[in-house]
Amino acid sequence: MRRGRFAIRRFQPEDAECIWNLHRAALAGTGAEAYEKVWLDLRDIQANFLAKDGEFLIGLVRDELVAMGGVVPMSTESVEVKRMRVHPQWQRRGFGAAILRALEEYSLRRGHSLAHLETTEIQATDLFLYKSQGYTEVGRFTKTGLVVVQLQKRLAPIDLSAQNSRSR
Repeated sequence: MRRGRFAIRRFQPEDAECIWNLHRAALAGTGAEAYEKVWLDLRDIQANFLAKDGEFLIGLVRDELVAMGGVVPMSTESVEVKRMRVHPQWQRRGFGAAILRALEEYSLRRGHSLAHLETTEIQATDLFLYKSQGYTEVGRFTKTGLVVVQLQKRLAPIDLSAQNSRSR
């Protein structure tokens, strides 16, 4: 998938170190970076996402990894959206939303109709992104000293014909 100079593609093993670097850059200064043990699934994308019938996508600008995210099935109906990151220098350009939509489309093609995700309360930018994309809060709990916000969204195919007729 291409959006102007932004391209989305599936994870490849040679992306592994860049993914870890993006993860660390995206969390720096959020307060969530102190809990690195939680994110160890990023050290083996193949086993923790792809081998579980999930997906992991990366977003590139001129071959630079600037965004990423994955999904893992939770049941026949639902998926969990995980490890959404956008490099701080590239935020607020729609790249996170594009990765999220691509993951939702993947999930719909696989027959899933509900997406769940968790983020922390202190990651206000993430909360704004998810809510702007139709996710609603369904719960909160405290884990490792952070307030975790649970969100979900009923997935539906995007009707491009309706969007095109509105923009005319």
